[in-house]
Amino acid sequence: MRKAATLIAVVVAISVFALCDAMAQDEVMIKVSPNNLAISSMGTKVTIHSNIPAGSVNVSTLELRIDGGEPLYPIATFADDRGNLVAKFNMNDAKGMVSVGQATFTMTGDYFAGGDFSASDVIKITK
Repeated sequence: MRKAATLIAVVVAISVFALCDAMAQDEVMIKVSPNNLAISSMGTKVTIHSNIPAGSVNVSTLELRIDGGEPLYPIATFADDRGNLVAKFNMNDAKGMVSVGQATFTMTGDYFAGGDFSASDVIKITK
């Protein structure tokens, strides 16, 4: 009887941890690269890495807003080696929307299955 109760407790505990992990993975996150954008740099692209499965997003709906400004649209999208969405944006467009300090980059889009997402990352802006 005690072995059965212990086994049930272990199964429940594992299920709870698995559920919590699945819920944590549902949080959409992005990472802007470079994470320190120099306005004087010669770079040409800003890359947004996400934890969103690439095939689940209607890429024609992707927008990037910097500090809530006008939307920028991707010049390229693809799946990384984990199958997650990566979007590239024109760096000169981004540079025109920032000033020295920091900036919040927010990417939004729609899922094919319905619903949408929004995720942000704050990066440093230098001369």
